[in-house]
Amino acid sequence: MHDHSPQPPLIRQITFSGRVSPSDPLFESFGPTATDGSRLYFPEIEEGRAVLAQALIADGETSTIPLPQEIAAPYISDISRDGSSLLLRDHLAARAEQPLWIVPTIGGGARQVPGILAHDATWMPDGQRILYASGDNLYIAQLNGSDVQKFASLPGRAFWLRWSPDGKELRFTLLNSETHSSRLWSIRANGNDAHLLLADDDGSECCGSWTADGRDYVFQKNASEGSNIWVLPSRSGWFWRNRQPYPLTNGPLNYQSPITDTTGRRVFFIGLNLRSELLQYDASSQLFIPYAGGISNASRVAFSRDGEWVAWFRQDDGSLWRSRRNGTERLQLSSGPLDVFMMQWSPDDKKLILMAREPGKRWTIYTLDADGGPLRVVYPENRSQADPNWSPDGKQIVFGRLPDLMAEASMPKAIYIYDLASHHLSKLPGSEGLFSPRWSPDGRYIAALSIDQTRLMLYDLKTHLWKTLAQQSVADPAWAHGAPAIYFHDFVQPGQPLYRVDVKAGAIQKIADLRDLRAADAVDYRFAGLTPENVPLVDARTSAANMYTMKLPEN
Repeated sequence: MHDHSPQPPLIRQITFSGRVSPSDPLFESFGPTATDGSRLYFPEIEEGRAVLAQALIADGETSTIPLPQEIAAPYISDISRDGSSLLLRDHLAARAEQPLWIVPTIGGGARQVPGILAHDATWMPDGQRILYASGDNLYIAQLNGSDVQKFASLPGRAFWLRWSPDGKELRFTLLNSETHSSRLWSIRANGNDAHLLLADDDGSECCGSWTADGRDYVFQKNASEGSNIWVLPSRSGWFWRNRQPYPLTNGPLNYQSPITDTTGRRVFFIGLNLRSELLQYDASSQLFIPYAGGISNASRVAFSRDGEWVAWFRQDDGSLWRSRRNGTERLQLSSGPLDVFMMQWSPDDKKLILMAREPGKRWTIYTLDADGGPLRVVYPENRSQADPNWSPDGKQIVFGRLPDLMAEASMPKAIYIYDLASHHLSKLPGSEGLFSPRWSPDGRYIAALSIDQTRLMLYDLKTHLWKTLAQQSVADPAWAHGAPAIYFHDFVQPGQPLYRVDVKAGAIQKIADLRDLRAADAVDYRFAGLTPENVPLVDARTSAANMYTMKLPEN
């Protein structure tokens, strides 16, 4: 008996910098790339921020393409059929819909498409118009933004829009904004018959591209053990007879975001081999050094109020752990498929409060005993919940909502306080348009961010007044231990600095930036928390991703 299954294709690496920006579906980023046949275009990480890069397919030689400063983090939507222009938008701001830009591949002369806000787009088959996605709708417009017409309404947000070579069918990734599960969909060129592409789609597929001859369709399939490239055959033949998709890769890297050559059967994709390390800032040397607490693979860290315990979740599998600060009495509190985003200790150090979600469900606030046990939902509701913090007496919880990129789009955002005894929920006055609350250790203040992450705000629970503490890009605010100050991460400025703002004086002090990670050769980092001594911790990525290629089987 002969095995007639296709042989796995040979994979060749194209770039070697390790700085290709990978996909991050949590923030609606699907690893956008494009090719004109001789070059690849992709976002590359430079000084902690994404820039537009190009690489020769033949030898991987890479260079950057200058962009207007309005495009702080380029997201490639499409490339014109003649390869002369890229269609892209900015992906740095928290707003889901952004202006579209047309950028020549040779650089210079970028122009904004007037009057259009979108989260993804593609050229129409005629090359004279664009199809763009905004909210749950698809629209067609001229390149100058005029003559806008609705193409279709969908049950979710469409990404990775790809026309078939004959222009008769559009396939795309449909994202459920509540659960962030993704599925492959198809629609006819007249805007009718929108339907699920794969009958057994389990919400783990995305990012599909047609081959130039229209015979096959390659896509990304995600699983707990990693992501791989699959192919859906479209033509007749003995092993295409059931038209069932099959995998082209099987690790060891996470393979993402496949695109196809303009001619032939070559596929290009991202290969991710993420390596990161928890580092602490050493003020004497002004460098980040490895954290000595035995949790080098932690992505986010929280210490108990007495400083004796630490909780963290691993960057590789997202599992939640706790131990004593010296590394003893280590206990795993959760495992996949639960996705934990953040956690905080209760004032009595007996519980943790979590922002987490199960596959296909919304972000929810749970409590969990520090010695393990079942998760308990704090406040059941049909909306995503985020950033829970205890009041200092442990009797109340403050929480917020999520930006449109991470949860339900176009829903009101505000800060809420939930009383654990009375089960009463109240909105914090004047908190509309704010999120990411943090209750101060002394109970006097609640800090929060504007939904566009350009202001750090402070609410005085005694005077019932808001004031602005910082007006710049802000992420991951953290109250200092034993001092009226807040640390935060500026993710827009070059070097992505960490700052400390004095709540009473209003003075803002720069603590460190990406240059202080030079000993770790980091690509970028995320602010991971503070030790009880107010030493900043960061999750430093020492490698991101590269571009790879393979040729599809001919038969």
